[in-house]
Amino acid sequence: MAVSSLFIVTGPSGVGKTYLAQHLVRHFPDTFKEVRVFTTRAPRNQENSSSDRIFISKSEFKQRQIDGDFLVSGIFHNNWYGWLASDINESPRPLILNTWPALVPQFASLDQSIVVAVTTNQQGRSLLKDRMLQRGDSPETVDERM
Repeated sequence: MAVSSLFIVTGPSGVGKTYLAQHLVRHFPDTFKEVRVFTTRAPRNQENSSSDRIFISKSEFKQRQIDGDFLVSGIFHNNWYGWLASDINESPRPLILNTWPALVPQFASLDQSIVVAVTTNQQGRSLLKDRMLQRGDSPETVDERM
């Protein structure tokens, strides 16, 4: 990999992975570049492809998998997620991306990867639940993820 470092931000749903990644990119734009993820998940409230996610159909995702576009991909809550090999392999500056814990071993096996785990204590769980509901997750989805 040509990247100097790959920072993998991981943790439970709603803990602030996306916020942390976007904060670092916004405040240190010459240092970090965020890696956008392709997903078959539907956008949440006020979320679009200008965020850290690119929303595509399942058929387009499958074709990109067949074409070998993704360096890492996986399924989470019945939605596919994939990170382009070209985005990761061709960056001249450190990259930052967020993912769920199950994919960490795939990313951690890449050269120069650094895992940053974000978590919360029991008191913060109610904040996570509120954040997920505010972003548009259904109560059933929130309960499943909690």
